[in-house]
Amino acid sequence: MSGFFILTIFTFSSNSLFTAFQFIHFTFSSDISTLSRITGKATQLLIKYKNVLKQSDFEKAAEIKTELHALMKTQVDADPRNMRAFAENLREKKSYFKSLAVFDVAAVLSTDLKPPKESMSNMERCVQGMMSTCVQMLQEDATMKVLVRDHVIPLMRNALHLIDETRQASKKCRCLYMSWVLAHIEYSQFAAGLLEERERTLRKAISEMKDVFGSVVIKDHGRLFGRLVHNLGHVCQSTSRFNEAATLFTNAANAFEAAVDYTEEQERERDLKISEKSLKKVRRKLT
Repeated sequence: MSGFFILTIFTFSSNSLFTAFQFIHFTFSSDISTLSRITGKATQLLIKYKNVLKQSDFEKAAEIKTELHALMKTQVDADPRNMRAFAENLREKKSYFKSLAVFDVAAVLSTDLKPPKESMSNMERCVQGMMSTCVQMLQEDATMKVLVRDHVIPLMRNALHLIDETRQASKKCRCLYMSWVLAHIEYSQFAAGLLEERERTLRKAISEMKDVFGSVVIKDHGRLFGRLVHNLGHVCQSTSRFNEAATLFTNAANAFEAAVDYTEEQERERDLKISEKSLKKVRRKLT
């Protein structure tokens, strides 16, 4: 997965090479054999969940989701990693509402996984799955922006709470996974046109990474940190704050150069190229 458009922001994947798209469309090939048999009641609840979401009855949707949590936890094959794969398969079939429900259930049930890093990793990947579902859904129907804002993003934020409550993990480890989750949230906000909310999310993620990791954040986690800073620069650029945007694009490029968390130099070069291109573009606005 690669490529980028003229106007580029970063979307995030904590476990694979990033894809730089203004809008993204993920495809997956998932093994869902262990979840091929869902009880009739669970299927009925998923259909009911879909219908109330279409009616924007988010309070009722939350009630159904709670019932789904309890029911699916009793399933023999209720491994949240398999459930996440099943949710990805539902998205491939364009069953977006069902996909979102199963991603959320999988994220909540991930609290039972051991060790703590595995638990937080699956939560984060579930939120990434929700983000991908939202983007794909919005590409097909822009009227779903209200649903993303009022229902899906609060589900994503619940994962922040679950990760923060994983006290067996260190503060730095929790912060890193929470920052990935915030990255997925801000991209969902971008796709839904929630500019002010997106800026707040980005500033929160950047501030918390600075507070927890201190001066080593650029070196140790520059890959993620730089992309957050770059995307904040994109927000400033789109709101005509060109001086701040230029500073942020410069800081992002510096983070990419210093980062030790890249697994491939090609990825670093791609990040640098994108930030440098954005910097040149915004500097032309200042002349």
